[in-house]
Amino acid sequence: MNAAGRAVTAWRAAALALLTCSLASAAPSAVVEQVVWSEDGRRVNLTVQLTDLGAPAEVQFSVSGAPQSRAQARGTAVTGGAQRVTAELDVPAERRWKPLEITMSGLPDLEGQVTLTPPAGNLYVLAVGVATFGKGFANLSATVNDAQSLSATLERQQGRLYRKVTSYLLTEERATREQVERAMADIAARATPDDTVVALLSSHGEVFGGTYYTMLYRGAADDLERTALPQQVIQAFYTSVKGRTLLLIDTCTAGAALLQTKGAQDATQVLVQGINDSVSRASAPGSKAFINEYRAFITAAGPNQQSLESASLGHGYFTLAVLEALGNQFQPDSAIQANIDPNKPRSEIQTLQLLSYVVTRVRNLSADETDARRRQVPQFDPVSVPFPIVQFAVNVPVDLIAGGARASRPAQPDESSGVFMSPQGDDRASGARAQPVRTLTQALALGFSRVTLLPGLHDLPAEVILNRPVTLDGAASGATLRCTSRDVGGLNIQADVTLINVSLRGCPTALTVTAGRLTMRGGEVRGAIRAARVTRASADFQGVQFAENGAGRYTALALLDAAATLDGAVFRDNDYDAIRVEGTSTLTVQGSTFDHNARSATRGAHIWVNGTGRVTLTGSAFSGAHYSVASVNPGTPITRCAITDRTPGHTYQITGC
Repeated sequence: MNAAGRAVTAWRAAALALLTCSLASAAPSAVVEQVVWSEDGRRVNLTVQLTDLGAPAEVQFSVSGAPQSRAQARGTAVTGGAQRVTAELDVPAERRWKPLEITMSGLPDLEGQVTLTPPAGNLYVLAVGVATFGKGFANLSATVNDAQSLSATLERQQGRLYRKVTSYLLTEERATREQVERAMADIAARATPDDTVVALLSSHGEVFGGTYYTMLYRGAADDLERTALPQQVIQAFYTSVKGRTLLLIDTCTAGAALLQTKGAQDATQVLVQGINDSVSRASAPGSKAFINEYRAFITAAGPNQQSLESASLGHGYFTLAVLEALGNQFQPDSAIQANIDPNKPRSEIQTLQLLSYVVTRVRNLSADETDARRRQVPQFDPVSVPFPIVQFAVNVPVDLIAGGARASRPAQPDESSGVFMSPQGDDRASGARAQPVRTLTQALALGFSRVTLLPGLHDLPAEVILNRPVTLDGAASGATLRCTSRDVGGLNIQADVTLINVSLRGCPTALTVTAGRLTMRGGEVRGAIRAARVTRASADFQGVQFAENGAGRYTALALLDAAATLDGAVFRDNDYDAIRVEGTSTLTVQGSTFDHNARSATRGAHIWVNGTGRVTLTGSAFSGAHYSVASVNPGTPITRCAITDRTPGHTYQITGC
């Protein structure tokens, strides 16, 4: 071999040695990719992706301290590199449907710790598909398949996004008015605010005597009482359900009978107006209806348009688009037009993604129709905030502790560890022995009532549940919790929690308060999709700034039957309303500034009131939006004192000082 050859060989050997060294030094990692709970909560199946382990190992699991000797685990012998481990774990009786602390041992000089959060509610599916009709209506070919496919798709979510899925599949002779109304009544009675309801009506739709009807089995115009479902029944169902509600209406909205009748009312307009009127009545002052801020509906076509089906596709255009979205099978062109990346890995599909995709996909499917009445553009109305419908995967990093849980921890805080804590008082001044930890999750798991965060950024790869009283202190310099996932992350507060000089950045939902009281002093919430949501709980924000939140469509601070106090707060450059006050909520604002919010809404408001609570504003300033305070309920008491207002619009029922 000549000198040049030896040089090349030496270079290759050096490169290989460098690559081998680089691979060997890669940090091991573990991520929970999938979690499926059994219907009774007694077992949980999980799949964990392990990478870059330095030596062979046999993974062993324990659940909340209980070793899993009966676990049916597959692929637990890890040889190194990337490998998935799947295990079926028994859940202790006292931990069923509660957060589980999972420990993974047997790894080389490592111990894994992760918290799994169970699904909170159930799913109820009403799928009505009718193909056979009476006089005056042509039979349909795809409606039964539409209903069956939607039901099957959502049933696969049991144990994933939902504890249990209950499906009411009513097709053909089972799709009678009596059975449909019975199913609706059963769902409305059973669904709680933690549950989700998805209803599909796939059939013909017509207007008779000013009322919209979905035609049922052997439906005929001369037998509406028995063979058709009037809009009043649909509206009552939509407004009475307490859970998150998605109503899908795939019916012909401009059939031959309608088009040939001069002056006839359009079915889509009648239906949509009826639903919106029923929602307004349910939300009016004095109404005893449950105020549901999680609901949306979508119809298959716009005014004077037909809802089409395709024998070759086996579905109606509308339901096909719904199934594609819920199956994470987006057609690239339509997805891109709907501002959805078809190639992006996603853990779930939410209502806003679904509605956006369905509109563009159906429009594209029918674009080649020469008759304008056969070109469909679905009509939708997300009455409130989006919510997830299906879940594809989870992405929960496992905390790998060097040396395992039995390793000794240093007695003094390690500045590089990022978080430290002590049993009492000011962590640095108390003289108490402090324990360094690697993540906020670890710090909270050790059970202390106070955690001091070192200055700088602290990553939150997943949602942190605070279900006991605790204080998170960013000290004088402040600390920032940064969400590293756009799908999950933020603080879920279920007890009395205090945040001092703690900021949150880039979270899907930064603060969720469902129990107890949140007190936040100093800090900011910036770049969140949803900054803060307080439901049937209370919050106190002192000197907190909310900035650049909303992702173009979400309220920064949302209150539902809640109480909130703002003192010296700043809401600036949020994309949608700064604050939305729903239900019986009370809001007290003093010395606060509202500047250039509602940037994505041409007639948006800094504060939007939709309920029967009370709003009191003192010594605050409004500028840079169309409305300072807008109320849809004239009876809502709103008190404004010493206000600087540079907005063109105000509100109803200002009582003065």
